[in-house]
Amino acid sequence: MIGEKSVSFAHHVLLFVPGVVLVLCLPAPVAAGGWEEVKEFYGTITILQVLDHEADLGDQKQILRKNVSATISVTGHSFDGAYHRPVGTISGTITTESFMISKKDGKAVHGTFSGVIDQRFDGENLGGPGLKVNKQEGLYRISLPHLYAKGTATVTVPGLGTSDDPDSEENAKPFMPPEYRKPVRYEPQAGVIIGGFTHPEKIPTYPKPMVVTTTASWNLSFEMPPLRAEAGEAQTVERGEKVTLDGSGSTGRIVTYTWTFEKDPKCMPGPDAHRGEKKGANVEVTVLCSLTARLTVSDGSDEESDTTTITVNPRDWKTEFYHDPDEGILDPSVRPLYSPYLPAFNGGANSCLEDGQSTSDNHIMHPAATDGTWEGRGYSLFLVDDHGGPFDGFWYPSEYNVRVTRETLLNKYIVEGGPVLLAGLKVSFYDKNKVEGTDIDGYLQAVRDHELNHSLHFENWLRTGDPAADIEKAVGQERDALKEEIDGILQKAESEICHAGKDPFSINWGGELWFGKDDGSGWILGETEVGGENQLQIKCP
Repeated sequence: MIGEKSVSFAHHVLLFVPGVVLVLCLPAPVAAGGWEEVKEFYGTITILQVLDHEADLGDQKQILRKNVSATISVTGHSFDGAYHRPVGTISGTITTESFMISKKDGKAVHGTFSGVIDQRFDGENLGGPGLKVNKQEGLYRISLPHLYAKGTATVTVPGLGTSDDPDSEENAKPFMPPEYRKPVRYEPQAGVIIGGFTHPEKIPTYPKPMVVTTTASWNLSFEMPPLRAEAGEAQTVERGEKVTLDGSGSTGRIVTYTWTFEKDPKCMPGPDAHRGEKKGANVEVTVLCSLTARLTVSDGSDEESDTTTITVNPRDWKTEFYHDPDEGILDPSVRPLYSPYLPAFNGGANSCLEDGQSTSDNHIMHPAATDGTWEGRGYSLFLVDDHGGPFDGFWYPSEYNVRVTRETLLNKYIVEGGPVLLAGLKVSFYDKNKVEGTDIDGYLQAVRDHELNHSLHFENWLRTGDPAADIEKAVGQERDALKEEIDGILQKAESEICHAGKDPFSINWGGELWFGKDDGSGWILGETEVGGENQLQIKCP
């Protein structure tokens, strides 16, 4: 620290200037070889303003008294030698008392306001730099925001009583006229800062001018902080998101900011992130894997470093599963006719629900692969374009939309309302068995349960073998190789889920049913069952 000094002053003028500019006499930059330019400043500014105003308004007289007391805590740092950004808080109080007095009867409308100032300000929100150097005069100027007090206003009107508003706001700007300034004089060796105001040459006059008394003092410290790197807080994001690394908290006369990256050893195998280099206090990077980011700052001769971590969480991807509760019709269907050459017939099927896609003896993962790949419909690949970033030029899957959708189909010749098997048999399979008193409804329910059981096996397999988790974290530098890797994961999953839902299942129904003779000459009672070794087998890819 070079040093600090408090300076107080007061002035009484016949002037009302509702300005928002506070001019502080701070050390200006000096020529090369002299003292360093101020890079950081901090401290407080206190302002006490008293306003006493009386004006003749014809048949009324106005009296206004206002007291503003504020403490402004300020910190800031240099951007480029000419502009600084102050930030801080303002706290204080304001009280106002006003009268509108009738000259005829002396009755007065009396109003008071009492409020508290409590707000933050940021130099970036002031329409320009908050602290600016005037190199010709050697002055720094801080533009303060509008100040507002929150409090209670009370108005008393003769003959009508008193009204209170506990949520009133009043503009409470303290001000110092910009004319009151002079170049700064300072002694770097001792760190003494001396400031003051000069009176303007001309003071406006009013018929009944107000009297404003403003007392202000400041206690600001200036220093050239030591070289220190500050890489910012640790962050957690999802894979593929952009992260802003903020090194603006670093201190010292920094010439360069350099960011480098190292992959977390626990990250999935694959791309090497011991690469990439970005320049600047604030940089943006796309992350595909957990990283350690290292910030190195240099003042041209010395360096300091600091690290921060970026933890990458997997995206919440999963292969959706759905079984349609409404059953469909298997058509064309094999007719339930007795034949010594037909050991079993297809009473139902568990099929893909997707229109225009392959059935259960082909693809299970949909949308179905085209020319051996799901890329473009089931998933999308994205190229990271992040010059200097740790994953610039890498590909990764940005979207995943693979699903397993199934439905139960029943043979149209066995359901209630089904068609006649053959013209000579005259009645349907369902009606014949219903009349004969067989357990035709139990048989149909067993077929439905059996087909649903295929879907339950598919769904259970997805709970532990879902390929979405492996696809989500796939990353590569070669697009074709990455596509081949993801398609291989899906092909393997499709085969495994198919075998998980493949026959045989246990027999879940057995009994006698009437079957039509294949020559249409009549009916024959035979034993049959649902499930077991003799059912038709699914072909898995």
